[in-house]
Amino acid sequence: MNKKSRLLTIVILILVCIILGVSYAYWQITRTQNDKNIVTTGCFEITSDIGTVDEQLPIRLLKTYPISDDDGKELTPFTFTLRNTCDTYAGYQINLETLNTTTLNLDYLKVVMDNKTPKVLSQYDSVETT
Repeated sequence: MNKKSRLLTIVILILVCIILGVSYAYWQITRTQNDKNIVTTGCFEITSDIGTVDEQLPIRLLKTYPISDDDGKELTPFTFTLRNTCDTYAGYQINLETLNTTTLNLDYLKVVMDNKTPKVLSQYDSVETT
């Protein structure tokens, strides 16, 4: 009789565990987000030559043709300033990216950072987008 009661107790415990596991999986609440995450900070102020950056100021190169480095330097540059307005250290990262739909090979796209020599975009380190 003692073995039967132990076996019955073990079977009941196993059934309770199975019922709890299945019901938890069935009634578990899953929430999804469909809108963008917008992270704001009071430590950075970004300004450009066309005003304060409120959302995105993409660099648009429409109807451009291959030009020499000297001719490219004479174009009006897209300039911006990133300033830390807090008293504490805050790191940042600037990504130079192209759209997924571009047909331009990155070996032909040059950029100039800090008024230095033009450098092909593919020569910069590639990192994961943050």
